[in-house]
Amino acid sequence: MAVEPRRESELTYKPNNNMLRSNGGIEHGRSDVRGDEVASSCEGACRQKYSRKQRTRRPTLKLLTYNLKEGLQKEQRIISLYKELDKTTYDIIGVCETHLREVKYQRWINGDEHHFGASEINEETKSNIGGVGFIIRAELAKTVTKVEIISPRIAVLEMKVKRQPKPLRIIQIYAPHSGYKEEAIEKFYEEIEELMKTPAYKTIVMGDYNAKVGIAKEEEKHVGKESDQERNEVGERMATFAETNRLYIMNTFFQKPQGKRYTWRAPNATHTAEIDYFLSSDRQLITNVEVIRHVSGSDHRLIRATLKMNLEADRRKMFQTQRLEKTKLNEDILKQAVINTEWQLEGTLEEKANTLTETLIEIQKTATTPAVGGRKEWMSPQTLGNITKRRKMEHTKENHLEYSLLSKLIRQKIIEEYNTYKVKKLQEVALQRNSLKKCKQDLTNARRMMVTLKKPDGSNSKTREETEEVCRCFYTDLFKSKKYIQERMMEDNNEEIPSILTSEIEYALKNTKNGKAPGPDTITNETLKAGGIHLWRILAELFTECLRTRKIPILWKTSKTVLLFKKGDHEDIKNYRPICLLPCIYKLFTKIILNRVTRALDEAQPREQAGFRSGYSTIDHIHTLNQTLERTEEYKLPLVLTFIDYEKAFDSVEINAVINAISKQGIQKQYVELLKDINRGCNTTIKLFHKKLQIPVERGVRQGDTISPKLFTAVIEDVFSKLDWTKKGIRIDGEYLTHLRFADDIVLITHTMEEAEQNLNELNRLSEEIGLRINRKKTQVLRNKTSQQKEPNSIVKLGEESIEEVSSYTYLGQQISNDHNQDEEISRRRRAGWLAFRRISEVMKKLKDHKVRTQLFNSMVLPAMLYGCETWNLRKSDKEKLKVTQRAMERRILGVTRRDEIHNEDLHKQTNFNDIVQSALTNKLRWAGHIARRIDNRWAQKTTFWRPYDLTRPLGRPKTRWRDDLKKVEEATGTKWYRWAHNRDKFKEIIKTSIFEAQQPPPRRGPPRKVKNQDKERPN
Repeated sequence: MAVEPRRESELTYKPNNNMLRSNGGIEHGRSDVRGDEVASSCEGACRQKYSRKQRTRRPTLKLLTYNLKEGLQKEQRIISLYKELDKTTYDIIGVCETHLREVKYQRWINGDEHHFGASEINEETKSNIGGVGFIIRAELAKTVTKVEIISPRIAVLEMKVKRQPKPLRIIQIYAPHSGYKEEAIEKFYEEIEELMKTPAYKTIVMGDYNAKVGIAKEEEKHVGKESDQERNEVGERMATFAETNRLYIMNTFFQKPQGKRYTWRAPNATHTAEIDYFLSSDRQLITNVEVIRHVSGSDHRLIRATLKMNLEADRRKMFQTQRLEKTKLNEDILKQAVINTEWQLEGTLEEKANTLTETLIEIQKTATTPAVGGRKEWMSPQTLGNITKRRKMEHTKENHLEYSLLSKLIRQKIIEEYNTYKVKKLQEVALQRNSLKKCKQDLTNARRMMVTLKKPDGSNSKTREETEEVCRCFYTDLFKSKKYIQERMMEDNNEEIPSILTSEIEYALKNTKNGKAPGPDTITNETLKAGGIHLWRILAELFTECLRTRKIPILWKTSKTVLLFKKGDHEDIKNYRPICLLPCIYKLFTKIILNRVTRALDEAQPREQAGFRSGYSTIDHIHTLNQTLERTEEYKLPLVLTFIDYEKAFDSVEINAVINAISKQGIQKQYVELLKDINRGCNTTIKLFHKKLQIPVERGVRQGDTISPKLFTAVIEDVFSKLDWTKKGIRIDGEYLTHLRFADDIVLITHTMEEAEQNLNELNRLSEEIGLRINRKKTQVLRNKTSQQKEPNSIVKLGEESIEEVSSYTYLGQQISNDHNQDEEISRRRRAGWLAFRRISEVMKKLKDHKVRTQLFNSMVLPAMLYGCETWNLRKSDKEKLKVTQRAMERRILGVTRRDEIHNEDLHKQTNFNDIVQSALTNKLRWAGHIARRIDNRWAQKTTFWRPYDLTRPLGRPKTRWRDDLKKVEEATGTKWYRWAHNRDKFKEIIKTSIFEAQQPPPRRGPPRKVKNQDKERPN
């Protein structure tokens, strides 16, 4: 909402000849001037003029409506719209013709909310038509209770009004023009009438009506006399709609000259018309309707209505979500401030923690200075000058061609200059070897908003209060304890726990990343690092007291939760991951505790668990599964894999189950009791709009806490330790492989479907005892062809529900198929490579530094294409597919095509990118060396050398096997490859001579053909 002095033209009362009745009242004129306030003479009019000037200004609401014409498909269009609105006062802008393909809810960098609806597809032209929505000013957003996109032509917004139980309703419309069938026009007005049946304080219906209303007829009370155009057929329907629903067509009640009245100009500038209107249920509500002439990016003109709306009391409470200016922490100032501060931490633990936090916040504010640079104006002076020139031009028939060409030039330059600006910023970051991802986040102008959520009954929330209630109920229920678990008693030991040392704090901070979001106290990791030894000593004293008392301050138990979308339906609350933003001081403390207990927790974990363990990775389990599939396929053994998915695993495990688990795994009682206090009595806040939702946390390990992953893997190990799966699973060299775990990603491995069902139900029973629930929809079974032949009609059931059987499953990022065919996985990796390439292609095309360009490709594109390549069985066709993809990328970078007949070797020499096939082989052979040198009896090693000696392989040529690439080492040396792997240097030398040099193509005759002008910047 905006309150500003009115211009002289708005404040001055101008009597109109048509205003005065014979009895002295007002028939048609300014709607905020009552008939009994106006004298029947000019003297009365003059008195009214001066009395209005001296009247106290009342708060107003500025409503605008605008037909965009060009749409909002591109971000640059929104930016240019804001550029034109720079000197325009607005609170809410209703927009027409967004031309978007899908609904877009976002918060702009200045805090404004955007609610843009999708358009409809014209079946004949296949173009996007319509699309309506709202731009809501940041200061007003808190009063909005509901925004709903009804259709491509209708959107509704509701907002709270002071001392009114019912909301102010604003409807933005885009009406069908006269070329549409009468049924379509009738249906449109019927939809609006249906909306108006809901009670509201006042109603405004604004937008592009595509109608000429003209002046009022004798029997019409809701149409004014101020118009100079003839009413057309669609205008007649609009007037009928207004009269029927008692809506005043406010444009027709204000006297304006023709130049300040029309809202649309024909494409050829031959004629103008007034077709955009404000309709109001209360004539006294709107005090003025005016055309904003300096906004000139469309064939429609921006029109604004001023409403009398007393929201002054609400203004003091309005929350402004303005984008914060970039700041920088001055480490020298902060360190000196820490030294100069008299740290008097006295009283209880709570008081000490509060004093420390408050003092650090003040020091951080003192040491924070505005960052140098920031966002600069990316529009060139020429483009800004052209925008100003167009703003001042009067679009007439005579200058129509010049105006159209100027508008086209502005559109082109805005897109071109904005893209150039972004690429230039990314180039600077690339040259400095900094994060491109972080730079792109800084360049982001909008963030997606969560507007509506599905209720438990399947319907969608309509208002913001309903959306917040859905969120609050879901997470209150999720974090509520549902199982009673008896706490395990531990024996007291008199072993004294050592105090926290400053060296421990220094080590923990050294391994803490910068740029992470702070908790509710806003203290950052950078502040803790810059504080130096003086601050670390104070922290060490506080941490030691927490350790001695086995308690932490309540301040550390409060967190701020952000919801990160995973995948699937945006309106399903289950598809969001809650991440807790905890105080950085607390996370530093738990990191130190984690460093002390990690060894004990890791020693309690079996080789089946690879999640959150040093020395383990996803490749361990991916390789194990691939080798198991390869061997069972080769020797025709049945294999059944059951992939288990838990519902909200980290958030639903019971706290007592966690405490009991770590107490069994060799953790000292003092640490157990401290961790018990850490995870009890916690609460968090979630803010979807402007209201903080308080959520008590009674179970779960908080995602975002450094120690949570270890606690979760500990409780999972406690569950599996209770299972008696002796001689179950598949036998590998005398040992049984029953399952693999990567945190909560679990796969059960059996020979038969019956055993898979039995193991699944046993695991489910024990999981439910600690609060975990297996997701029936996402848990799936995959089995090889031998199993399908032996048990053709078998199914796996969890309780009474059947588990879906699939032919492929994406496990830890790699697609596993039941026939061990890696074609689809190679295709997925190629697609991932193209996706990574497109993110940096514009930067790479214009980079002149070849080393930086090579480094970007090798560090961002190749890893995306080669994830899991250590486990691939690369055939000749697979290698060729990967090479073809890399060559295509190299041509894109150099700006050439196949028609230029540049040889592949020449392309590779000019880009100097790492060869993708050689990189894949290098990674694979390096991994093979690691496996051969293992001495910890991991499953990745055992499955690699597993041979079912009691079985024979069927006749026929086998499929390409993982170890086939290593046969060349054996051929060159006459010795098994894994024997050479123990000597790293010798193994590397043998690989280089027997594999890589043997694959080098013979030298090509003739001089290489170079790409001309490859260093020049190319257009996008």
